[in-house]
Amino acid sequence: MFLFLFFLQLIQSKIIRLAFEQTLDHFNYTSPITFNQSYIIDYTYNKNPNETKTYVVEMPELWTLSESFSKSAIRLANLTNSILIKIEHRFFGNSTNTTDYSTTNLKYLTISQTLADITAILNYYNSSIEKAIVMGSGYPGSLASWMRMKYPQFVTGAWASYSPLLSTENNSEYFRKLFEKTNNICTNNSKVENVIQSISEKLSGSESEINQIYELFHFNETTKPSKALYVITEILSMMYSDNSYVKYCNSINSIEDYASAIQKYIQSLRDQRKFAISDINPQNLTNRVNLTVQQRNFRAIWYLKCTELGQFHFHLNKSFPKLKLNLDKQFYLDTCKELFKFRDLGDYEMINTEFGDRSPKTSNVVYTVDESDPDYSLMVVDGTVNDEIYIKKIMDSISPSQDIYFNIKNGTTEITELNDDLNYLLKRWMKDECLNTCVNGKCIAHFCICNDGWCGENCTDRYYSAKKFKAIASFGTVVPTIVLLIAACMAYVTIWRGPNVNYRGY
Repeated sequence: MFLFLFFLQLIQSKIIRLAFEQTLDHFNYTSPITFNQSYIIDYTYNKNPNETKTYVVEMPELWTLSESFSKSAIRLANLTNSILIKIEHRFFGNSTNTTDYSTTNLKYLTISQTLADITAILNYYNSSIEKAIVMGSGYPGSLASWMRMKYPQFVTGAWASYSPLLSTENNSEYFRKLFEKTNNICTNNSKVENVIQSISEKLSGSESEINQIYELFHFNETTKPSKALYVITEILSMMYSDNSYVKYCNSINSIEDYASAIQKYIQSLRDQRKFAISDINPQNLTNRVNLTVQQRNFRAIWYLKCTELGQFHFHLNKSFPKLKLNLDKQFYLDTCKELFKFRDLGDYEMINTEFGDRSPKTSNVVYTVDESDPDYSLMVVDGTVNDEIYIKKIMDSISPSQDIYFNIKNGTTEITELNDDLNYLLKRWMKDECLNTCVNGKCIAHFCICNDGWCGENCTDRYYSAKKFKAIASFGTVVPTIVLLIAACMAYVTIWRGPNVNYRGY
């Protein structure tokens, strides 16, 4: 028995990769089709395995499952003695039941089905789960917010970092805002912007100019110029989202430099995230079968954007006066038609109605946002939500999601303090610390609201209202005065009567 417990503890000290038999269609109870959904679980930080278990869950990314957790998830798990879980998104990586990514099969790739996947896995551990915090940055953070809203019985709280909540076809200001934001961290920004403009002009120019770009960026001759521009600018967006843009921007002075930076960026990616430039080209994703894992991932991303997310990065003359090619609604509509035979883009208004757009009706969610971020117009609205949602703003010079993906040794003071504050807040939610410490008040939204006469974080400090203070002050003044008057009267009477002398002579 002791040997078994020893080996069990040994196993639990490592990250374990598991597969969960997941239902393909959660909303059709007669459907028997399932697929194996990958997830990883880490017991390292669960220091008291005999106690009721708490979980920190990293929400699924739109990519193959990475077997590592964010620094913030690890810190929170360590702080709360929690178990870590990370789930692979359906139709990404190995979490699929088919290699045929046809529209018929991809119809099960929806936000609602994804949230139901997470619920099913949490429900599997339901006998041991007491509390769970979900978190993520970007789209995974959006899932965290929606998960708390749709399934509060499974989720105690959520942290959504730099997370778009609004589904829309139009994000026309994205690249203008990207360059504005990164001016503080990249002195070469204007040159990078000029390089993008030069690439656009060449792709709109003669055959020799187009071939020059194709050769530098390794496009085949059948690539349409608009698709080439999409790939070139989308990788710029990916570099920014991965906090990699600052590594390369100051070395980009020409088109050749930018092509070299893209190759270095792709090579720097972890194995499961590596892709070829040809993989991101929509023209290479039209074949629904015989796709590589990376190509299936990109095709699945396109499907989600075409149907439910939108959030396309437009490239318009309004944003770039010299831009010859427009990547506008028509470009994305045409691409969605080519890939999936859609007649129109998705009903984004319906999605916003279901999930609350930028003013979600939820509680126990903390959003970290940056007003200068290119996606800020899609994030939570400040000042329009209830008191149980907390919005923490990050200063302009911080790269996206460094609050979650940060190194405490190299992090700025602001990021470290922010991370400490949020971990403290999430710990209170997870451990119900308010219920255990709020002695002289009531717990509302996990905060101790003090009864009259009490103050402090846990309502342990006594205080008095002005009226009571005046009464106490008056009492403290009047009583000593009366005592002094009585003492004075007694002294006076004693002196007036004189000493008690016996005149009998003996």
